[in-house]
Amino acid sequence: MSEASGSPSRAATANASRPVAPARGVHWGCSIGVALAVLATMVCCSGMIYVSSTLRHAGDEFSPQVWERRNYSFGELHPFEYQLWGVTRTPIARSSFETYLVGQKLVPLKAKASRWDVLWSAESSPLSYKDAAILTRTFDEIGPTGEFTWHRWSLDHPEMAKVLWPCVATLAEDYLYVYVPEILDLARDAEDPAAFEQTLLAKMQAIYSDLAHDERKSGRTAAADRLADRAALFAKPDWREILFADAVEPPATVVKESEKEPEIINAPVVEESGEDEKADEGSEDEKSEEAESEEKNPAEEGTTTEEPTEPAGNPDAGRDRVPQLAHLAVPTLRPPRCATCWLVQQCSAPGERL
Repeated sequence: MSEASGSPSRAATANASRPVAPARGVHWGCSIGVALAVLATMVCCSGMIYVSSTLRHAGDEFSPQVWERRNYSFGELHPFEYQLWGVTRTPIARSSFETYLVGQKLVPLKAKASRWDVLWSAESSPLSYKDAAILTRTFDEIGPTGEFTWHRWSLDHPEMAKVLWPCVATLAEDYLYVYVPEILDLARDAEDPAAFEQTLLAKMQAIYSDLAHDERKSGRTAAADRLADRAALFAKPDWREILFADAVEPPATVVKESEKEPEIINAPVVEESGEDEKADEGSEDEKSEEAESEEKNPAEEGTTTEEPTEPAGNPDAGRDRVPQLAHLAVPTLRPPRCATCWLVQQCSAPGERL
C-alpha cells in the first residue's frame, strides 16, 4: 500500500512484533523478595519449634513431712524467663509401701506439708533428677516376687524396720538424701535387730558429727550447732520418742490400708523354653495320631489293647515332656506413672491451678 492510504510501513510492523524486554531491576526485585520470604519462613518455623520445646516445664515433687508426691507444670519462655501461665499441681497417690510407712507409724507425719523437694524436672534439657529421687527410687524398687523390695523387707524384719525408717526420715528432713544408700546397705546385710540398731545409730552419729565439724570449719556456727544436736540425739536411749514427739496420728483410712498385703506391681512371668514347647507339640501330635487310629480301627468284642510301656532300665524316659519353669526376673524399677513421668500409678486426681 502507498503511504497516502495510511498503511504502516514494513519497519513499523517488524518493530511491533518484537517482544519488549523487561527492565533488569524487576528480575532482581523478584529474587530478593522470594529469598526473604523463604528466610522468614525458616526463621518462624525454627522459632516455633524452639518455643514449643521450652514452653512447658514439668516435674515431680516429694514432701518428707507428709510422705506424698505431686506433679507440677507451668509454661515459660525459657530465653526470657517469662511465665505464660500459672503452676498446675496434681497430687499423686501414695504407693502401698508409702502407705505402710505412714500407717504403721514408721516415719513421723506432719499435719500439713510446708516443703516440697523436686524429684525430677524437664525444662530446656532432658530429664534432670535431684537428690530427693534417691529416696523415692529406692521406694519404687521391685523385687523378684513383684513386690516392693523394702516393703517385703519391712514385713520380714519388723523390729529393724522400726529403727531404720525413722533414721531415713531424719536424713530426708535434713536434706541429706545422699546418705540414704549407706544406711540401707547396713540393713541389707543385718540379721540381728539389736546389733543392727547399735550399728545404725553409730553411723547416724558419725554422719552428723562429720557434717557439724565441716560446717564449723567453714564458719557456719548455727548450722554446725544444729547438726551437733542431731548427733547427740542418736546417742540418747529415747531418740525415737523424741523424733515422734511432734508427729500427728495418721488417718484411720491410711492405717487400714497399711494392714493389707503388699501390692504386686509386676507379677513374675513364667515362660517355657523352646525345647519344652517342641516337646509339648510332639506330645500333642502323638495324642492326635492315637485318637485317629482308634477311630479308624474300633476295638472288637473280646479283644484287648496293650498300653505302650517305657523301656525297662531307663528311669529318665519321658522326662523331656515335663515343662520347666523359667527363672524369675531380676529386680527392676516400676513402670511410669503417666506419659511424662517415670514413677508408678496413674495421676488421676485433678490438677490445682494457682
